[in-house]
Amino acid sequence: MSSAGARERGLDRASAPPYSPIDLGEDTVEGRTENPPDYSGPASASRPRRREHHQAIPTPRQTVEHSYSLSKGSRSSPHQPWLTLKLESYAESPVSTPVVLEGKSVKGSVELSLDKPEDITQVIVVFKGRIIAKDVGDKRTFYQREVTLWDRSMGDSNSPTSPSSSTTFKGKLTGQYVWPFAIDLQNRFMSKSRDINDFKLAKEERLPPNLRGHNDLPLIDYQISVNIKRSSIFRLNSSLSSPVTYVPEIPVPRFSDVRERAYGQNVAFLPGPSEDQGGWYKTSFAPVRGLMFKTREIEVDYSLFIALPLTYTRGGVIPLYLVLQSKDKQAVDLLSNARAVRVALGRTLSVPNRFAPEIDSHVGGDAGASRTCRVAWRAIGAENSLLSCSILYGEIALPPNLTPSFSLGQFCMQYYVDVYAPQPTGFEPHTSGRLSRTEITISANSVSGSQPRNLLPPGEVPDIGKENADETFGALADAFHRQSNVSVFGSRGDSLAY
Repeated sequence: MSSAGARERGLDRASAPPYSPIDLGEDTVEGRTENPPDYSGPASASRPRRREHHQAIPTPRQTVEHSYSLSKGSRSSPHQPWLTLKLESYAESPVSTPVVLEGKSVKGSVELSLDKPEDITQVIVVFKGRIIAKDVGDKRTFYQREVTLWDRSMGDSNSPTSPSSSTTFKGKLTGQYVWPFAIDLQNRFMSKSRDINDFKLAKEERLPPNLRGHNDLPLIDYQISVNIKRSSIFRLNSSLSSPVTYVPEIPVPRFSDVRERAYGQNVAFLPGPSEDQGGWYKTSFAPVRGLMFKTREIEVDYSLFIALPLTYTRGGVIPLYLVLQSKDKQAVDLLSNARAVRVALGRTLSVPNRFAPEIDSHVGGDAGASRTCRVAWRAIGAENSLLSCSILYGEIALPPNLTPSFSLGQFCMQYYVDVYAPQPTGFEPHTSGRLSRTEITISANSVSGSQPRNLLPPGEVPDIGKENADETFGALADAFHRQSNVSVFGSRGDSLAY
């Protein structure tokens, strides 16, 4: 999928790819907690299950430090760590899951505190990305970078008489050791032959974001670990790891100068298509036709304008203009009713068939408020001498925890602005399904310059019908706030051209 640009999606699914397009519920990234591990065994360092608050990545970006450790577990010092992994990340706080950004190195340090000699042969830090199919027990590492911090060929860094690098160190490590590291992550990787065959990956792919499915189980995840290897058959190797959230870089282009000035002037609503001709994208679909009050046929031109560019920051807004025009004023008034307009944020996740059981495909009334998006509308009266016209300004409020748009072989997350036929009381549309679908891109990055913000109060969540539930991520609200004798398209009576 292209990271930018608009595409209208029709209703014909004849050309659908040979994998399952399924809508996904709420996205979260969570850690997991285990009791302090035994001194000699492997362990995973993480935290109590909690919901992360995903926000746009700010500029400039500030880092925090995360710390994970393995304790000795002895009676004399049960909580004294002997192995500590410290990470710098762009998370909101040290207690959040570490966040790694595309184009940035993974930096940190490994510390050993050994109060008795240990027969350690190697210390390695590994960053890996995995595709996980729980139903078939398949965990596939598609990306891995590792750095050797120490091995016997490097000698004992704490010894002033350490042998040269040409001589293998044969002793045991004891005391305090600190090894800083920096892992340069390449945003693209070469796919393995098995992954190319099983997941239809290209030979070269871009690193995707984390992805979770049913019951919040990971489908695509990342982790960083430090591995301590020993030569003794009586002591196990040790491993300390942490989950990591990887955020790909999806630039958000600046919007039009007209819109940027409007945000700086604290306007009540944004300038419309006639005042900002290069700032809006017009969707196209057939006029809305149906039976009004079971007595007569009506036809209304229904045009939705979406703010350009079609790349938006999660946690932000998507500004909209909706224009209804007809020779029948009563029809326009009915279809622009507060409960009539049905606009939705569509989201589909395509996955290989073997992963389908892991996807949460349920989207309905009990899906929870955090899974739904809202849109608020403000009605702006406008007419011309030829047609009755109603103009509505709206905003889709994007949840801050959306997974960014991405494509990885048969894995593909796509977002859309969907328009459905209006269904006010007293009107029966000939087509109750989706009228248009416009693909958009969701990014975790913020736009430079003036930041978009909500100009309208939160709306409500309308019912788009069970027949559309499997096509839509969340219904969008239609709370209208009427404002008389105001038009951002020009003076009343001006000709409206779209």
